[in-house]
Amino acid sequence: DLFKRIGGFTGEFDGAQDYDLMLRLAENTREIYRIPLVLYHWRAIETSTSIDHEQKPYAHEAGKQALQQSLQRVGITSEAVDTSINFHYRLVCRQQKKPSVSVLFFLDNQRGVDGDRTEWLRGKTRYENCSITLLPDSFSAYQQQPDKTNLENSAKASLPCKAEIIQNAILNSSADYIALLAYGAEDLNPDWLDELVDSLQIDDNIGIVCGRVSYNDDDGRSYAVADTGDSSASYFVSFLSSASKHQNGLHNLQFVYGCDWQICLFARSVINELGGFDTKHFPNTMAMVDLSYRAADTGIKTLYTPYAIVSYDTISSIVNETDESMREEKRQFQIKHKSRLNSFEPYYNLGQLSGNGITEKQFYIWLSGSSEQRMA
Repeated sequence: DLFKRIGGFTGEFDGAQDYDLMLRLAENTREIYRIPLVLYHWRAIETSTSIDHEQKPYAHEAGKQALQQSLQRVGITSEAVDTSINFHYRLVCRQQKKPSVSVLFFLDNQRGVDGDRTEWLRGKTRYENCSITLLPDSFSAYQQQPDKTNLENSAKASLPCKAEIIQNAILNSSADYIALLAYGAEDLNPDWLDELVDSLQIDDNIGIVCGRVSYNDDDGRSYAVADTGDSSASYFVSFLSSASKHQNGLHNLQFVYGCDWQICLFARSVINELGGFDTKHFPNTMAMVDLSYRAADTGIKTLYTPYAIVSYDTISSIVNETDESMREEKRQFQIKHKSRLNSFEPYYNLGQLSGNGITEKQFYIWLSGSSEQRMA
């Protein structure tokens, strides 16, 4: 019935007729379900586009036109343009609006509060309507106060946590959007902030945008399949924020659920609607991913763009907390978001688990921290 209602294949997009069909189907129903099983195979020959993306250039162009028409039908004022990979398209927002942005940049422990980092970041940022605020690590800031050197444990406990530092910086800013950059950033593409801002304006339902993280021109550890032997909180938050991106391709624009604060942008309205960060339960490690999960529960979408890129020298440069509080935040997150974790996000294909020797039961026990039967 749905096929008939949308007019079936139109014959207008030769070479990409299946792509056009799926776009029009998706515009007319949200009842879409992925079966996590391999249901068919086909024989690929040298002229198959799945083998050689340079084959059938007319099909690439037809797909771009199909996408452009779909954008127009759903009222998204963006242009579908080519990327470096055939059959993969980029959305360029046509809007000229350049809202104000407050960039909050956490410094690493080694650098401390360094004014040169402000100039460095400004030189790496083409976007003009922005302010830059350096946020020192709270414990590093405490260590610079000599009158407290003999009160390490009690002072550390009373210091503002990372989420509180960010929250206070947001309250002290009047910018429309807030951008976060984490510790240890070594390089950025100059239009990183333009890309985040433009992506946030693609759709009114998008409230958070996250960018791509690179380690010495490498994608780093893969989170496409969970390492159920790693129970650390740092791995857990990385899996939640990266699993679907790694599985679906880091070069693809896509919706995600989890977002960390290595490189991201969100609208002030999101903070207002959600009441800010949950600083009581998630003071450091899980704060941003909790915010994005709560946003998803209210219908606010998080978009990943591969065109805003931050580079780090090493993966370890952003891992700076290893105490018991991290494990407690993970436990609190598993309790608070049990329902979501027990059905995991819709952008992740569970079908890859069995191929890597992991049962769904093992996965959900590891993910939720509970051996109870997961919810349907």
